[in-house]
Amino acid sequence: MSEQMVSAVREAASYIEQRAEAEADGPVSLKELSDHTGISPWHLQRQFKRVLGVSPRQYDDALRMKRLRKGLKSGVGVAGATFEAGYGSSSRVYERAAAALGVQVHGADAIELNVYVLPLDPRQDGASIERDTVLMVQAVRRAVKVPVAVKLSPFYTAFASLARQLDAAGADGLVLFNRLFQPDVDPEALEVRPALQLSAPSELPLRLRWLALLAGQVRAGLAASGGVHSAVDVVRALMAGADVVQVVSALLLHGPDHLAGLRAGLSAWLEEHEYASLDQLRGSLSAARCPEPEAWGRANYMLVLRSWRTLARHA
Repeated sequence: MSEQMVSAVREAASYIEQRAEAEADGPVSLKELSDHTGISPWHLQRQFKRVLGVSPRQYDDALRMKRLRKGLKSGVGVAGATFEAGYGSSSRVYERAAAALGVQVHGADAIELNVYVLPLDPRQDGASIERDTVLMVQAVRRAVKVPVAVKLSPFYTAFASLARQLDAAGADGLVLFNRLFQPDVDPEALEVRPALQLSAPSELPLRLRWLALLAGQVRAGLAASGGVHSAVDVVRALMAGADVVQVVSALLLHGPDHLAGLRAGLSAWLEEHEYASLDQLRGSLSAARCPEPEAWGRANYMLVLRSWRTLARHA
């Protein structure tokens, strides 16, 4: 091989490195490399592999994966690391996740994928975001043998459709819902600051609606997360269709002993209302089983406004 060809290959490799360093969206095409070096695409592809042992695409991908690992270690999150590595979406990352990132599980009986994505790129549409989420679950499902639950936010264009896609992708459980923490403005310090607000029982109805609508429609188990503070809240979630409930904010407020109180309160409620078991309670008011299933699907806007008048009279 001539020195000129070796120099051209090195120039092509340098160009790929510059593009990756600049966080350019997507891999460099063979045509782009051909235009840059003046060598035909077919010939450049063949000589590149002879000199460096990999194709231009593989070389580009290795550089981006290196940047991705660096981003993940720095704590910017999957979405941030993905875009910093120059991937327009997470699809290709998730497709290669097990091999490229080394997904392993040591000692865990199950894992929960906490999908915390804040799309900031206006070029990324809702369909691609949902597709990336499904691909991620498929990749993790292939890589591990333990059950996988997926914790989601409610902010998807067609949540019911996404839930069924994740169910088909192998998710063993769906956790409804993730709480996306919102930054706040400090007008005195002129700063944008993170603000943690614990969940409140007022957040539970959103979970109840989707638990009720999905119960019996997906194979995956359903968990209620957010707004569960009392034993009655546990009852409401189970009646709507939850298989389990998650409690965090209430334990932070009242301490770990509150969990024993929730269990005792649930047992007392079941006995008082003559339920023989939790299975008898679960899903009894889901859309598939309640006497008026359409109540879960309609807005009832005028009825809600009239209920406010009733509450005001009794205040």
